[in-house]
Amino acid sequence: MKDDLQQNKTLGQIDCGIVVGSSQEGFAQVMLPRREGCRYDAWSKSICHQLDQDNMVLKAHNPLKAKEGNMVELKFETPGMGRSMFIVYILPILALIIGAGLGNGLDPFGNQNVSAAIGALVFLVLGLWLVFSITRRQKGAGFPTITNILQRSDTSPESRASYPRDAEKT
Repeated sequence: MKDDLQQNKTLGQIDCGIVVGSSQEGFAQVMLPRREGCRYDAWSKSICHQLDQDNMVLKAHNPLKAKEGNMVELKFETPGMGRSMFIVYILPILALIIGAGLGNGLDPFGNQNVSAAIGALVFLVLGLWLVFSITRRQKGAGFPTITNILQRSDTSPESRASYPRDAEKT
């Protein structure tokens, strides 16, 4: 299996890997050659785990229902940086400013400063709750997706005997 992986590291700009496990939630564990980003980049560390010196295993969306042993193509998509920054940083600040403005303008507590502070806090909490709910909805975003099954593999002992790589070992 590792020999296949080393021979088929990439096909142009498409990354290839071998499925080493799958889960009920529509994800698969895919083994592919290790990258430097797997050790240093925080986003990469959240989805990939170093298997050994040469390989890593990462979690990928599995819409094609690839089985263990299948060689697959992976497509990496990172969420839009501008949209992500807006959601995480700007949305709570805008909510804070709007809350302070509404609290100051409506003055429900009889003191504009107190009303602005309470309005700012209430809207900030609402803004943070909105950020949390948006990011929870995008739970699977950022994971690579299996886009093609290059080589199907039957893991039964009878069919494994017919694999060329197994024949070479015997």
